[in-house]
Amino acid sequence: MSQIVTVHDLIPLKYPEVSPKWKYYYQYALPFLLKQSARIIAVSEYTKQDMVNTYHLDPDLIEVVYNGYDQDLFYPQANPAILEQYNLDKYLLYVGDMRFYKNLSRCLKAFDGLPCKNYQFVITGKKDDFFYPEIKRQTANLAAQERIIFLDYVPTDELPGLYSMAQALVFPSLYEGFGLPVLEAMACGCPVITSKVTSIPEVGRDSVFYVDPYDVDSIAQGMYQVITNPELSTNLRHQGLTRAKLFSWDQTAEGVAQVLDKCLESRGKAKS
Repeated sequence: MSQIVTVHDLIPLKYPEVSPKWKYYYQYALPFLLKQSARIIAVSEYTKQDMVNTYHLDPDLIEVVYNGYDQDLFYPQANPAILEQYNLDKYLLYVGDMRFYKNLSRCLKAFDGLPCKNYQFVITGKKDDFFYPEIKRQTANLAAQERIIFLDYVPTDELPGLYSMAQALVFPSLYEGFGLPVLEAMACGCPVITSKVTSIPEVGRDSVFYVDPYDVDSIAQGMYQVITNPELSTNLRHQGLTRAKLFSWDQTAEGVAQVLDKCLESRGKAKS
């Protein structure tokens, strides 16, 4: 029976310490499964190339189908009530978990060094038992600790309001198979400060502000530029909105359907 497998990323192989339970699956089971597949779907060109290099796969068997987002949910929403709900003022936003490759530690150090002391840094993401305590410990040593807000898990229907009211999304991740927060933020008209590594440039292109994710000063400079330059901020908002319109779940579904058609066509030729 023919099968199609979708792969989002190879994080358990690249960072086994953050996903120890999945390391052996990605090391032994997944390559076997992929080599038995009629077609493979990757959610980015980067993930495709990562699989080719790691598992020595035929690139012609891998189709890139980008993720989409819920266009009925993620759009610009001026929602002052969300500021009152979470006791927020002017803030920079981080969305995601706290695994170290997300680079939250450098984000906090960069924020701590900002000369603008009237901003908050808001973190949304699950407070896990392993990574959260370490991030919290690091925060306790920062002068800006009182302005760093941990919101824990935020319901999906509240995220658009947080994106829309933020001064910027700060997302200088070291590794992403796609980078959904970048797309969601752009769709909400939120300027994005991110890293030009792995798959992220495929999503953001020239509609985001890139920083060196390994350099705290570069991240801090990105924050400073976006929050102090209204023209830059406005341009990023407009460019992000335009860029986000190129992605949708309808397009994703169409891409998957095309992969299915190719499989059926190949199967028909093999039988004839």
